[in-house]
Amino acid sequence: MSILSKRNFLVGCVVTLLVCATSCNKKAVHKADEDFIGRWGHVENSNERWYLDIGDNSYGSITLYDSLNDFIETFGENPRRWRINSKIRILNLGFYTHTMFIDQYPAVATGEIVNGLDTILSGETYVILDGDYFVKY
Repeated sequence: MSILSKRNFLVGCVVTLLVCATSCNKKAVHKADEDFIGRWGHVENSNERWYLDIGDNSYGSITLYDSLNDFIETFGENPRRWRINSKIRILNLGFYTHTMFIDQYPAVATGEIVNGLDTILSGETYVILDGDYFVKY
C-alpha cells in the first residue's frame, strides 16, 4: 500500500467513525424527552400550516395544509418514529427522512411571543425547530 492509499483509508475510517458516533446517539422521543410528545403547529409566511404529531410511543407524522386549510401532504404516513440526538440537537422523523435542528427545547412562554405568523401566548408550550416556532396544542 502506498502512503496515499493508507492516508485515504485512514480518512475513510475516521469519517465512518464520526458518522456512526453521531447517528448512534439517537433515542426515541418518549425515552429522551417526553416534553416533545403531542401535536405541534407552525404557520409559514405563505400561510401554510405544519403540524408535527408525536405519539406516546414516539411514532408520528408531519402534516402540511395550505392557506385555505386544504390538505397538501403527510410525511410519515407509514409508521415512523421520532428520534432525538441530544448531542447535536437534532429531531428527526424516521431515519434521516425529515431532520430539524432544535434551537429551543420545549418551554413555557412567560409572555406573548410573536414570530412571523406564529403567536404564542403566555403560558403556552412552544419549541423552536430550524428557526421556526411551533406551539403545542
